[in-house]
Amino acid sequence: SSEIESFRQKPKAASRDGNRILVTLGGADPARLTVVVMAALASVKAKGLDIRVVTGPFFSEDLIAEVRRQVEFSKHRCQLVNSPDTLVEHMLWCDLAITGPGLTKYELASLGIPMIIFTSNADDTEINKQFSSTGAAAHMCTGGDDNDLLVAQAIDGLVCNTSRQGDMARRGRELVDGKGAGRVVSRL
Repeated sequence: SSEIESFRQKPKAASRDGNRILVTLGGADPARLTVVVMAALASVKAKGLDIRVVTGPFFSEDLIAEVRRQVEFSKHRCQLVNSPDTLVEHMLWCDLAITGPGLTKYELASLGIPMIIFTSNADDTEINKQFSSTGAAAHMCTGGDDNDLLVAQAIDGLVCNTSRQGDMARRGRELVDGKGAGRVVSRL
């Protein structure tokens, strides 16, 4: 989008601590990945996390209520953001994004935002494994008894590692440079 492109021109600087996390898992989140991520964040060892949790316009009322409870009782500083008009402000604020298998990962990559992509089914898992193999993201597939622990370990492994965040940011900006449509048109 033109909004993303205008911000893409200036590389984003990470906060000193790399502790600002954006949780955004789609407009509806039918797999309830937001609940899974929030449960895992409760087990994260890193201290002083500042978390923004976005609920989309098609989240069910019971899902919003459950996420609200998790935000209220979180050991971290948490803010619930309900159905914002745009995610760009929140993307630019964060040091690390936790996102779903949709198109948001491309916007995050273009802006140089390191991310963990969560998937819950085989089709999404395969596509997002390929995306994460570029180095622009980490990938987690939900499910299994030790899921919260694995998710918490993945977050802990990134949140305090500003060097790895920087590498992911660089790879994301290289991968999604905003010029793909022009390259396609030039080849037609």
